[in-house]
Amino acid sequence: MFLLAITAPLNGWVFTVVDGCYVRGPLFALNPVINLSYLLAATAVALVYSIREKRPHYRKQDFLLLVYSVPVILCGILQVVVGADFNCLGVTLGLIFLYAAGISNTTRENSDLIYSLSRSFDAAFRVDMDMHTIKTLRVGNNYKETMNRLGEESSYEARIQHGLDYNVVPEDRDTVSVAFNIDNVRKRLAEDSAYTLVYRVKTKQGEVVHHRAMLMLAEASDGKNEFLFCIQSVDLEKLVSERTIELAEKNDRLEKINEDIITAVANMVEARNSESGEHILRVKEYTHMLAVSVMKNYPEYNLDSESVRFITSASALHDIGKIMIFDSILLKPGKLTDEEFEMMKTHSLRGCEILKNFSFNLSDTYLKYANEICRWHHEKYDGGGYPDGLAGEEIPVSAQIVSIADCLDALMSKRVYKASYTAEDAIDMVLRGECGVFSPKLMDCLAKSRQRVVSIASNQTTEAYQHADMTSDINTLQDLEILLVDGDEKSRAIHRDILESNGSMVVEAGNGKEALKEFRNMNKCDAIIMDIIMPEMSGAECTRNIREMEASLADKIPIIGLSAARDQRVVEDFLASGADACMEKPLMVSRLARILLGSMRERSMNMEKKLADSIRIATTDSLTKVKNITAYGTMISELTEEMRSTLKPAFAVVICDLNDLKHYNDTYGHEAGDRYIQENCEIICEIFSHSPVYRIGGDEFAVILKGSDYNNRDEKMKRLMDGHKSIAAGISVYDPERDESVSAVVKRADKNMYDVKYEMKGGNVR
Repeated sequence: MFLLAITAPLNGWVFTVVDGCYVRGPLFALNPVINLSYLLAATAVALVYSIREKRPHYRKQDFLLLVYSVPVILCGILQVVVGADFNCLGVTLGLIFLYAAGISNTTRENSDLIYSLSRSFDAAFRVDMDMHTIKTLRVGNNYKETMNRLGEESSYEARIQHGLDYNVVPEDRDTVSVAFNIDNVRKRLAEDSAYTLVYRVKTKQGEVVHHRAMLMLAEASDGKNEFLFCIQSVDLEKLVSERTIELAEKNDRLEKINEDIITAVANMVEARNSESGEHILRVKEYTHMLAVSVMKNYPEYNLDSESVRFITSASALHDIGKIMIFDSILLKPGKLTDEEFEMMKTHSLRGCEILKNFSFNLSDTYLKYANEICRWHHEKYDGGGYPDGLAGEEIPVSAQIVSIADCLDALMSKRVYKASYTAEDAIDMVLRGECGVFSPKLMDCLAKSRQRVVSIASNQTTEAYQHADMTSDINTLQDLEILLVDGDEKSRAIHRDILESNGSMVVEAGNGKEALKEFRNMNKCDAIIMDIIMPEMSGAECTRNIREMEASLADKIPIIGLSAARDQRVVEDFLASGADACMEKPLMVSRLARILLGSMRERSMNMEKKLADSIRIATTDSLTKVKNITAYGTMISELTEEMRSTLKPAFAVVICDLNDLKHYNDTYGHEAGDRYIQENCEIICEIFSHSPVYRIGGDEFAVILKGSDYNNRDEKMKRLMDGHKSIAAGISVYDPERDESVSAVVKRADKNMYDVKYEMKGGNVR
């Protein structure tokens, strides 16, 4: 543009002088061609500059070049035809057109801005931070009197001060004054492109209302240091109330959606214990029954409908720690030895470790109940339970309730080591105290709920968990809640009848927008079946919207498409949007069932992966990233099983203790102490590179040597002790002739370590 502006006025004069001192000659006709060449050259220069400087090339630049060039080129053509010099006229008109276009563009931008702001704010201003001037973009009726009193020419500071003096309540004036100070605004906008401030204003009628001011950097300010200052009246109490309701609804929805995942995870744990999913379902029903009775009869426990729901759902996780118990103990048909029983009892604490790292979206209240139930559901009212020996009301009521529910179902279930009891006999055994001592209040609740227990027990084989057998080729959709989306009312009615006749509960939607609304309102949704071709919102677009929702299962619920079309591109687009499968109309129940089972199997695998991740986190020391005391206990169990087998294992135990840790913590602080632990742990891991390392205490580590590390144990111990005076270590090799347990090997290694530590201290080592 600059190239054209500088040279265009000169080109005509140069050519006319060369061609004969303003007499029309043969070169005169080239004048418009040269002007057009300048236009093309200027456009090319702008493009090259944008590319080299990595800046965007705006169409506005090309538009302004064209606006300037048109009158110049037209006057050049007129000059050729008439024979007179019109270059000055062309350039003058070009500059006038260019200025008019710029003004028009600025006016349009300001109009768009004003329109946009007027929809959300009562007043909007543009402030120049260098000149301290303020320009009004829009003023609502409630601000007009103040603005008229101040005048359009008043400075930004004058208007702010007037607002402070006449409108803002005294308690908020200091805050507002600091927030709206030009220097503070400049600093704040250097960090954030926009920010808001809520303050109180007193009206003429003496009413105190809340105002929200938003300050944001101004766009298209032609290099000026400007920001937009917008004000809006707000009903703060209404906003807080609406936000509170919205958060409560979202939290409630997440809790309900997560319940299905929780139950499925618990079912997988029970499957290792040769139990079906019905055990979890019955425990949940007994828990709910007792919790409701406690809520009604004993208000001192402070249970309400929400806590009853949480306790019922969390009861599914009571035995999740069993996933970390060795199969030979968990599935042993006979009586457990004392050592085996001690290992079995650790499942309550191990379950809490897993819950601590649960990767699902659960509220703090839910996790509180889940931890109480998981840790203390084996405690007894007389203090004879485990793991902490709590007594009486020291045991949380949630754990007391689940303890009774679990005991009832255990009595009524057939196990490898016992026959099942009838519901009446099981209730009487619990009430008589044959299964341990329980709270008298809860025993009263159980006695009052006798008929309900019998009813639950009598239906234990007819519950809706038959689909847990993923390998069966079922042809029923019993008790599934399905969202059916179809724009054709007749087609939707046919498919609804097919689904309902097979036991499904159907929620209908006539288009994509209705489907999104219904899905948000559904407490539970097992599958979505939708027509992939619908008006306004296609099946693919609807699926994408569902998959992007915040609900934790929105990206996992099976979405099956129905289509009468043969267009493969439409089907591919639908599947690419996140759908699971597509079927031709009309709907075939057997095929739909197989597709849903496949999707359920995939979801189950995903949940297993999440559980495995939780177990991995629960068995890893957070500071050193080696295995922790929980994993160490599992390893001891596995070694114990190997020792009992005919093939005696060859292994050694190394116990390491760090010297000087207390000195490091006291002298340099705990952060330095943590680094000291990490550095020494890395040394141990490097030397015993083929063996698992466990952090079993604050400054204590254990290593189980097998394979090559076991064969080269003397060399590795020498390397550890000779080169690293910060580590005291002792080793003990398993001897089948004298060691009856792993504990004996560990104790010997521990004693050897303390002998080494004593010698190191005798050598003036701190």
